[in-house]
Amino acid sequence: MGQVQVSMIIPVQDEQGNIDEILEQAVRETRGMCAEVIVVDMGWKGPLLQKGYQLYQEKQLRGGVVRNGDADLASAMNTGLQRAQGEFVTFLLPKDRYQEYLAGYLQTALQGADVVFGCMNASGVRAAERRVNSTAVKSQRGADFACEMIRGTLLLSPGAILLRRSFLEKERIHFREGVHYGVGEEFLFRCLLSADTVLQSPTVPVHAGTCEPPAQAPSTTITGKEIFDFVDTMIRVYDWVRLECRHEELVRLFRYQKLPETVMQCVEQLLFEGMGQRYIRDCMKQGGYERLLEADRRLTSPELKRRMQVWKHLPWLYRVPEKHYESITKGRGYLCRKNSVSN
Repeated sequence: MGQVQVSMIIPVQDEQGNIDEILEQAVRETRGMCAEVIVVDMGWKGPLLQKGYQLYQEKQLRGGVVRNGDADLASAMNTGLQRAQGEFVTFLLPKDRYQEYLAGYLQTALQGADVVFGCMNASGVRAAERRVNSTAVKSQRGADFACEMIRGTLLLSPGAILLRRSFLEKERIHFREGVHYGVGEEFLFRCLLSADTVLQSPTVPVHAGTCEPPAQAPSTTITGKEIFDFVDTMIRVYDWVRLECRHEELVRLFRYQKLPETVMQCVEQLLFEGMGQRYIRDCMKQGGYERLLEADRRLTSPELKRRMQVWKHLPWLYRVPEKHYESITKGRGYLCRKNSVSN
């Protein structure tokens, strides 16, 4: 076999009824490539190693199953990165799956990119096609794309990104372990802001849904101060941006849009979980998060300004906006829990 082009990393936990479907998607996504598929076992209580190797033989997959113990998802992702041998790496996340993107991404990446992501919809493909062939875009800073992320005009997911492995090793970029929230977003920002070349592929990743375990365990709600780890994570990224990036607009967008938005997302998550406004305000006061609710006339979105104003002055009347409520209830909301790296 030749040199591995792409390593696809798949962290699995309680996927007994879905492992065949997951590996079948990996087969489809890597067809025609010299690829390896690395399944990282996150302490699955079942014969994953035996079943996994059987499926690998049936589907003629290169790679294997790696035991990672009963650790968090960030640890599993890092284990996969350590085992990867491909020139590029990507992730297939069972709880937030994307498909029909890898071939297009790889074609773009071979033009010399460290980081490749796709378009939100078909309307962005034509513009991406023009930009990806432009030498001006090849020298464009990832900070500009980070600004688009904060404005909401660019959506990135760890489950739909392609990264040059040597770039990750050189910059020592990995998923931060032991953090409850924001792990995926921190990883994405670090990739964008550290890369020499970031390209948007004229490809629209298709969201393939979520693999649910056959027997759903009762959901446990994480509440209290711990939920504001998400804010602490974004503060850490903000501090790094101020010191390393020297991109004034990005710094200001973090201060006047990203940080207050993150605080309000945590507030709304707690309200959704049934916490009272007094309890939430006490948590914010103790953590010093109220001071982050700053607005700028130009940079803060009108919607965020309204949400902050209502929360500051009439917190007992605050209601989670409908689109945010739907995002939370569908499980693809704001927070990146221990076992989910959705952004």
